[in-house]
Amino acid sequence: MKETNSNTEPKRTVWSCDDETFNYDTLAELLDTFFDKPEVGDVVFVGEVEPIPSMHLCDADDVIDLMGERAYDEVGEYADGYPDVTSEAKAELNALLARWIEKHAKPILSREQVLEIASDFSVWNEDGDAIYDKIGFALAIEAAVLEKVCGEPAAHMFPSDLERFKTNETFAHAYSVAVGNPDEHSVPLYASHRSKP
Repeated sequence: MKETNSNTEPKRTVWSCDDETFNYDTLAELLDTFFDKPEVGDVVFVGEVEPIPSMHLCDADDVIDLMGERAYDEVGEYADGYPDVTSEAKAELNALLARWIEKHAKPILSREQVLEIASDFSVWNEDGDAIYDKIGFALAIEAAVLEKVCGEPAAHMFPSDLERFKTNETFAHAYSVAVGNPDEHSVPLYASHRSKP
């Protein structure tokens, strides 16, 4: 039977305000829950959730070695060489363990990154109109993260892009975050760094 490869599943982005509980699928949801009035310097955490390969948790060698140790504890040297299993039997046990872990104990890990808010939420254009609100800001950060811009030391968004986020005219103009727009002054979104090695 072919073993299920859980590593092909798409990665999911999750958000936290304490670097411990990542219960929010969107930054907007996290901000609405914990930040009545976000301020410059506030920190949020973003994690990329992915499954841990089952073979890294327990495999046939672990079980076989443990059986040998337990047998030795029971009968001493009479257990030398036990259990002597074929490569086919070991492969069968590996497949069985992988299926059990997938069904009953599928773990996840989170590669986390700290995002420190680098701008306030009251950015105005030349006419004195608010360019974006909290939700627009959250969408801008999320788009930058999804476009992998968060790998940069810091990220900036431009007012025209923020306006499009707010009006839902377009979803991702994250290229301007990395490349820049000479006709506009950029708005800093966040500074980022890995929270764990």
